Amino acid sequence: MDDLWPENLAANRIKSPVTILKEQASLLGQKTQNAVQAQVRSIEADYQGYWETLTEKEMKLRYEFCILAPGLGNYRYKLFTISHNVDLYPVIFNLDEGVAGEMEDDRFEKRGTEVLAKSEKEFSDMLKEILRSERTKEIIQVLFSQSTDMHGDLESLERSEA
Repeated sequence: MDDLWPENLAANRIKSPVTILKEQASLLGQKTQNAVQAQVRSIEADYQGYWETLTEKEMKLRYEFCILAPGLGNYRYKLFTISHNVDLYPVIFNLDEGVAGEMEDDRFEKRGTEVLAKSEKEFSDMLKEILRSERTKEIIQVLFSQSTDMHGDLESLERSEA
C-alpha cells in the first residue's frame, strides 16, 4: 500500500491555547506550595456569544480555567472560559466579571465579559492581563490565606490530641 500522507506532519508543532493554559496552571501550584492551584478542563462546547458570527465555523473546543483550593474541600473558582475552533485562533475568553471590569486595554476587542484574541500573541498577552489582574490576585490571596489558616488549625488540633 502506498503512503499518501505528507512527510513531517508533526514537525511544526503549534502550541495550542489549552497547552498554554495548562503550563500556567502548573506554575500557580509551584508559587503557592500547592495551597492554591489552577485547573484546566474541557467543558461542553455550547458557546453562543457575541463573536460566534465572526467565523462560520462553530466554537467546538471549550475549556474552563479554575482556581482550586485543595485545603478547602477542593473549592473551585471559575476565572474564565475559552472557546475556539480547530484553527485555534481566534480564541474567545469569557471572563469573570471582576476581571473583565479591569480590562481597559485597547489592544483587545471586548464586549462585556467577552474578549477576542486573534493570534497566539494576543492570547498570551490577554492571559497575562488576566493572571496579573487585581481580582485574580485577590482571589488567590484569600484562598491561600484561608487554606494556610485551615492547615495551621489542623496541625494545632493534631498536636493537642497527641
